[in-house]
Amino acid sequence: MSSPIEKILVTESKSIADEITRTAVEEGCNIIVIGCGHQSFIETALGDNIARKVLKRTSVPVLVVPLLKT
Repeated sequence: MSSPIEKILVTESKSIADEITRTAVEEGCNIIVIGCGHQSFIETALGDNIARKVLKRTSVPVLVVPLLKT
C-alpha cells in the first residue's frame, strides 16, 4: 500500500506562514496540514499564531490538527 503523502518539505524563513503559503502554491499542493497547540483566549484573540496566519493568506485548503499535550 502506498502513502498518499508524496513529499515532505523542510525550509527556513523569517515568516513561517509566508513560507508555507508560498511553497504550497509553488508545489501545487492540494491541502496544507498544520498542527496547532492549545492557546489561551488572549493569544487566540490577538491571532498571533502560524495556523491563523496561514488560513488568512492562502487559497489552498488548510486542515488544522490540534496537538495533544503529553
